[in-house]
Amino acid sequence: MRTLSRSAFMRVRSHSAPLALLLASLLATVLCGPGVAAAEEPALLSVGTGAPPSVGVAAPLSAGVAAPVLSVSAGVVHWSPIALEDHYGIAISNDARGTSDRSTHYLTIPREPGETQSYTPNLNPGETAYIGISADDGVTWSEQEATVTAAKPEPSPEPEPTPEPEPAPEPEPAPEPPGSEATTPGVPAPVLSVHGNTVSWKAIPGITSYTFATVHNPTTTRNTTYRIVTSSSFTPPIVPGQTVNYGLKARTPVKGPWAQEVSITYPATNPPPKEPPTGTEPPHTPPGAFGLPFVKGIDANLVGWGLTNLPIIASEMHSLGVNWEREDLSWETIEPQRGVFDWSRWDQTVAAAKANGITILPIVG
Repeated sequence: MRTLSRSAFMRVRSHSAPLALLLASLLATVLCGPGVAAAEEPALLSVGTGAPPSVGVAAPLSAGVAAPVLSVSAGVVHWSPIALEDHYGIAISNDARGTSDRSTHYLTIPREPGETQSYTPNLNPGETAYIGISADDGVTWSEQEATVTAAKPEPSPEPEPTPEPEPAPEPEPAPEPPGSEATTPGVPAPVLSVHGNTVSWKAIPGITSYTFATVHNPTTTRNTTYRIVTSSSFTPPIVPGQTVNYGLKARTPVKGPWAQEVSITYPATNPPPKEPPTGTEPPHTPPGAFGLPFVKGIDANLVGWGLTNLPIIASEMHSLGVNWEREDLSWETIEPQRGVFDWSRWDQTVAAAKANGITILPIVG
């Protein structure tokens, strides 16, 4: 592709225009006779960017020469060859013909092989150009200009804001298993011991109640239940054929340490309680220091001596002639949880007293 400068274009115009007019005049004289005037000289577009074109329509062609007919497809200007020309003049304007602010620049392109010629203007996105084509070095131009507009790039879609994830709810803290808490200064851990089926410990000064933990399946699932006790010993329910661990800690405003767990392995079957021999009467109360016929009673708190010591203490009371005993019945030990009752400790106490002819007066508290 070669660009036609203004001076070269004007030289071509100055030489080609008179020759084309002369040929047109002679042809008109031959065809129409001497009385027919020659065709008027076509007006040409002015060259440059400061002044608008000198005409608003295409200039008339020389006789026998057709102007290119333009079409536009996908931003490309197309036309068919006129004669045997070997190049074309291209006029590129920023506005339509006849406008005051129109400016035009020119270039030439070689003829392409084949029946269809084309030109693709180099435009910025959104820019519009008005294209004219000449096949005779600017003497005549295409009657209609081709309008080409470069497509604007589609704006990139704004990314959708990523929703912030909702904070996961904090899990509720699980009860701390025995032995997992840090030792609190000033609150010692109880020391547990097992006597038969009773778990005992030495009372801690200033502590009035304890949390007693029962751990089923201690080596696997560690299913744990808790109850509150107010004494220094507790006989948990028997679980035939199982080993159960037990833990204890003092109930204080701050978390106290758990005792080292102890375990009880229960036999597979629970032997039935011994029944007194049939046909025998309960032992009579021997005469003692209290004398007869008065009722002899005592406030001994058998439970406080521990379940393993019940038979011994009850026998000593019988030897003193005691036939009534006042016993505190702590309802917290009978119903440690609402609807859950544990009479095992109380049953053993009543059985020991009954075997020694002692009637218990329970004081519920």
